[in-house]
Amino acid sequence: MKKMLQTPLACALTVVALAAPPLAASPREPLATTYKSPAAIDWQINVDHDGGTLTVSGPEGIFIEHSFAADENPTLLLDVLAQTLPDGDYSYQLSAAPHLDRTIRERLRRSQATGQTEDLLRELRQAGLFPIEPRVQSGFFSISAGAVVVEDLPEAKTGDPANRPATPIPVAKDDVINDDLIVIGSACIGHQCVENIAFGDDTIKLKETDLRIGFEDTSTATGHATHDWQLTANEAGAGGAEKFSLEDLTASTIPLTIQGSAPTDSIFVDSAGRVGLGTATPAVDLQVTSGNTPTLRLEQDTSASLSARSWDVSGNADGFTVRDVTNSSAQPFRIRAGARPARSRSPRPATSASAPPHRAKSSRSRATSRSAAAAAG
Repeated sequence: MKKMLQTPLACALTVVALAAPPLAASPREPLATTYKSPAAIDWQINVDHDGGTLTVSGPEGIFIEHSFAADENPTLLLDVLAQTLPDGDYSYQLSAAPHLDRTIRERLRRSQATGQTEDLLRELRQAGLFPIEPRVQSGFFSISAGAVVVEDLPEAKTGDPANRPATPIPVAKDDVINDDLIVIGSACIGHQCVENIAFGDDTIKLKETDLRIGFEDTSTATGHATHDWQLTANEAGAGGAEKFSLEDLTASTIPLTIQGSAPTDSIFVDSAGRVGLGTATPAVDLQVTSGNTPTLRLEQDTSASLSARSWDVSGNADGFTVRDVTNSSAQPFRIRAGARPARSRSPRPATSASAPPHRAKSSRSRATSRSAAAAAG
């Protein structure tokens, strides 16, 4: 079974009352400032908010979820969890509901029942009454020997000329090639490339402590795309995440991240466009494969100032289940494995004019009830 810690005691997630409401954040200011110590992690919310949710996932399938109120900051205390959380890399996500007038919150609540939430949110954003970007923040931390790893200064680039001892020998200037550059062979780029390096099958090798590939678009003409992008391999400094990310530098977002040690075939797209999660042979448009109860979670967080709700849809050798996670994992819908399908019935002849109307109606009701009973197994 998957490990899920959701009770306040098991999570050891506490909240600290704020001394004063935080100031509204600028468009590029992070939702929260993270403070790490060996025994705890604190998130200081930087914006006015009406509460939110903190989720943490880590090794061995561990998942932690905790909600906090408008006057609180979430804190993860390791002195309680030291025997529960194994060493390894963890990721977290923090979402906060915007601070809204009660009338607007009620309009949002009613809009969900009519399917007009997106239209209302668009109207509120245009009027400046709702943030343009979701108030969501994610990040990473590591635990080693039962303690949070606290970041220190980035590791020095040992091959960087700035770190070499002074020498009277003149240093060559940068080479600028105003023409095409053709390399017959392989290339190594980075402060730690050395002579006679073993390339193997690599055509290009990047070698140093902090590896980044930047794409800086210099377009200035009207209508041309201008976003800058970056491929990032691992975070800098102690406690940094083992991960590979695609970053949108212009929008300050990270739309894609693959964490280190992710299993083979975590995401697989075949030649027909079918997507496999956990499999290299997806049979349908989307296939989720797991050795223990493949599950999909549908989660509405508080970033749109709507009530948080989570539903799980899962299937295994025992049956198919819809689980209301927020409501103590109640199971309002379940189909047992091997349940017989509802028996098909021939259309009934039209009721004669002389037949009592109430008898015909009662007959249809009984047929429906019997079909439902058969479907329930």
